[in-house]
Amino acid sequence: PGADANAQKSAKKSDKKRGQRGIPVIVTHVTKANDDTTIAAVGTARARKSVMIHAKSDGVIMDFRTKAGQRLSKGDLIFELDARQAELTAEIAAKKVTEAERQLARVRRLNQRKVNSDARVADAEIALDRAKLEQLQAKKALSDLKIVAPFSGIIGLPKAEVGDRVTSTTPIVSFDMRRVLLVEFQVPERYSARGKSGKKIEATTPSYERRKFSGQVEYIDSRVDPTSRTVTVRAIIPN
Repeated sequence: PGADANAQKSAKKSDKKRGQRGIPVIVTHVTKANDDTTIAAVGTARARKSVMIHAKSDGVIMDFRTKAGQRLSKGDLIFELDARQAELTAEIAAKKVTEAERQLARVRRLNQRKVNSDARVADAEIALDRAKLEQLQAKKALSDLKIVAPFSGIIGLPKAEVGDRVTSTTPIVSFDMRRVLLVEFQVPERYSARGKSGKKIEATTPSYERRKFSGQVEYIDSRVDPTSRTVTVRAIIPN
């Protein structure tokens, strides 16, 4: 206890002396400066949307409406498969619906006259619903034979021609939306805090050596690559 008391007294004396002397600091004038750090990286550009068009079902290509390099709007027809069998199936399904409607009307009239039971009416209603579902399936199968553009874009080189038999796994033609390009590149981890969505970028390409293309950061990956210690940044550039 005696030693602790002496230690506390000496600490108080040193505090008083320190308070009298003050705490030394280094000061400087506040100034403004531009943060002109430039981050250079090599990236790869690709189309905003890029898909390979496939047929939805097996069949023979009967009509190919487009050519390589042609611009299409969403919903424009690209190619069409042989639809003769599907059209017959749709007609048969429509006939079944008409027949089921007639049968239901007849059963209801008889039920009103107390000739048959309510169960017969319920069976006829179920039969009509089933016929309508079969008709919807037939129409869907018929519409799947017409392949349309999923979005506005440009047709690539076709890999199949009129008369070719294709399946749902056969690649037919590439389709790209190139009005806006995506450029992905790697940024060192130490600069990751500087990158934010909306920041402006400038890009160059060997195709146009004297031009600079302006864009902006769209997205920054949420993970750091553990091997390279870099972060993937995605930018968008008008084409």
